[in-house]
Amino acid sequence: MAEKNKMPKVVIVEGDDWKGLYVDGKLEYEDHNITPKKVLDVLGIELGIMECDLNWLFERGDMPKNLSEVKVKRRR
Repeated sequence: MAEKNKMPKVVIVEGDDWKGLYVDGKLEYEDHNITPKKVLDVLGIELGIMECDLNWLFERGDMPKNLSEVKVKRRR
């Protein structure tokens, strides 16, 4: 992968219904769909996904600056 302290160059090549994910000019992944999560996985960056409480968000109107302040949706 990329040298330390150097940001890798990431390119997605699209052709009809097929896509290739290149990092610094080398093919790292190919498939019909390349999600942001897949790009981050290839780069070795962990991605967490949370679902917030929609009523809380609508009342608030925006996201707080700190993740710890997010009201997470209750699971059934």
